[in-house]
Amino acid sequence: MYDERRDKVSIKDLLIQIILIILFVLLLVWLFPSKGYINKLFNRDVKTGQTEKIEASADDIDRLAVIYNQIFANNIYAMKEAAIGYYTDERLPQTVGDMDKLTLEEMYNKHLVLKLTDKNGNYCDPDKSYVSITKYENEYQMKVNLSCTDEEDYIIVYLGCYDYCEASGVCEKKVSVKPTSNSNHNYSNDNTPDDTPKSNSNSNENPKDEPKDEPKDEPKDNDKCDYKEKESVIIGYNTMGGNSIESTKFCIDCDEQTITLPVPVKEGYKFLGWYTGVDYTTRIEINSNRSNDLKKIAFVRLPNVVIDADNCIRKVTKTAILYAKWEKINNTDDDTKVDEVCEYVKDIGGFWGPYGEWSEWSTTKVEQTDKRVVETEVRKEVTGYKEERKAVGTKKETYVKGYEEQKVITGYKTEKYISGYKNEKYIKDYVEQKVQTGTKEEKKIVGYKTEKVSSNSDEKVIIGYKQEKQKTGYKYEKYVKETVKQKVKVGTEEKQVGTTTKTTTVQVPAGTKKVYVKTGSGTTVPANTSTKKYEVIGTKMQQSCSACVTKTLYTWREYNIVTVYKAEKRTETVPVYKTVDKYEVKEVPVYGSRKVDVYTTVNVPIYGTKTSDNITEKKVPIYETVKTPVYEVKKVPVYGVKKVEVYSVKKTPIYSTKKVEVYGTREVTVYENVKVSIYGEVTYYRYRQREYINGNRETKWSTCDPVDENLIKDGFTLTGNKKSA
Repeated sequence: MYDERRDKVSIKDLLIQIILIILFVLLLVWLFPSKGYINKLFNRDVKTGQTEKIEASADDIDRLAVIYNQIFANNIYAMKEAAIGYYTDERLPQTVGDMDKLTLEEMYNKHLVLKLTDKNGNYCDPDKSYVSITKYENEYQMKVNLSCTDEEDYIIVYLGCYDYCEASGVCEKKVSVKPTSNSNHNYSNDNTPDDTPKSNSNSNENPKDEPKDEPKDEPKDNDKCDYKEKESVIIGYNTMGGNSIESTKFCIDCDEQTITLPVPVKEGYKFLGWYTGVDYTTRIEINSNRSNDLKKIAFVRLPNVVIDADNCIRKVTKTAILYAKWEKINNTDDDTKVDEVCEYVKDIGGFWGPYGEWSEWSTTKVEQTDKRVVETEVRKEVTGYKEERKAVGTKKETYVKGYEEQKVITGYKTEKYISGYKNEKYIKDYVEQKVQTGTKEEKKIVGYKTEKVSSNSDEKVIIGYKQEKQKTGYKYEKYVKETVKQKVKVGTEEKQVGTTTKTTTVQVPAGTKKVYVKTGSGTTVPANTSTKKYEVIGTKMQQSCSACVTKTLYTWREYNIVTVYKAEKRTETVPVYKTVDKYEVKEVPVYGSRKVDVYTTVNVPIYGTKTSDNITEKKVPIYETVKTPVYEVKKVPVYGVKKVEVYSVKKTPIYSTKKVEVYGTREVTVYENVKVSIYGEVTYYRYRQREYINGNRETKWSTCDPVDENLIKDGFTLTGNKKSA
């Protein structure tokens, strides 16, 4: 039965399959340009390889636009998906108003995405392209901005802990916005162009198994409405370390209402006002929902749009963050010091008993008095801990070890080139030449006749010669036509081109210490001076049998207080100089060429009159009037023949060079944070005490610095006890 059915429908099935194959091939040819189509589009000669760009038809452009436009959208989608995967809970901003930014260059370094190229094959800008994420009260706003050679755009995405998120917690918000009568309406930032990719479900690829989150009670469009937008504003506050403050919400298009911005509190600081950014250039003072300062704030338009179709009103919500500026309060006041007085005692009769046993060592500070002897000991102990990075191994990583330049064709230009040569007549020079300009009548000797002339007649004769200058031609000479001001190098000079930092080690005071000089003994302890200090290290009772008097013999040590210094590195900024050429403006002559006359010295006859007394015969010329030509000296061109280029036009490709990364593998050190002890000097104290036996003690309080010399002369001594005056 199977064989009969197959024989019956085989021809029909074959025809259907052929038709489907033809339709599929036509669809592929329409969507994707073939090699022949590309050659046709760029007028490429397959045999010669020459390419001449021509204007593409509108149909050609539409077919290629499908592919080109998808490249930019795919790049933005790749950045968005990589950023959502990167921003885990610990990397997300923690405080409302905080923002974190990740440039495309940083995404490359973290190996989040591969290199992105535009439709022309050029790499997108790694610094202008970025992903920023800002924390709001209940969700996060992510902006994905992509900047390529001739195109820049962005999308807005919202993240949060929604019901449909997986166990990981934060995921992308699914926004379903019904189209309005205005198809170009933008639900993102107000300044976004109309062709900005939107962060709704139409701009991203949603898996088929994800549920659609469409609000059931959302009002529908009224096609007859010319909608008016009613704007509401949500202002969040970044107190920059101050107390947490709730956001302020109000309506801009509603009736006028008073708005009071909150005043944050930060211990040790004074609040200076709210600003639009952390650069603190634009201060905001809002007292109502109509304040002009609202125009200074760059609001971000939220994607949720609610339409009131009955009243033709579309409600739009915008949001922005204001930043608090603080000034530290300085509470230091040197005038608040409390004066102290010291205890002076005078023993009358009696004597000091022996010192007791030493106490245990303790870090509790103990002051030395006449009743108590104190010893100190400085020990090096662990005073805290810090975390340090420690190398625990190595790993291999891929890095950019260099760049190589690659030549690509970016277009074509029309240029002239020499295709041959031809002979051309040109004026090589000018010469002066006599040219007949007309005729004139003048007398001309046509013969002679003999005449008798009386000798006493006057006759003009040459009596001598003289030298005269006569013009014989022209020559060209160089002369100063004018002077111009021109920069002339006169030497070099040192010029500051920047600064650099210089680290030096200096000795700075780190404290003081006692330097013991000598010991002494006697019945009285010398008084302390500014240069010498004394401390009692022992006493004993001495009995004088002759005078029947008991005296106290003191043993003391003399010491000086000296300053202890430590090495400290200090960094200062020093100028960097560079030797540059030094120029001065001087007047420089500009020469020209001019034509001057050339003169020669010739002998010219000097004529005189001679009187003749005899009659002589002489030849007398016979004149006749004739026409003679009139000449003028004119400049006549002298021609020559030269070879000149013959140009033709051709189209040549325009090349540009782009840098391509060359990758290599290297071994890098892997670090981990380890707990390291911090050592410091800790002072330990111990003491022993004695009692005053069988005597009276008189106590007085007086100044500590300076010491009360009158009490010292009267027999009083300092105990070391102090109290406020």
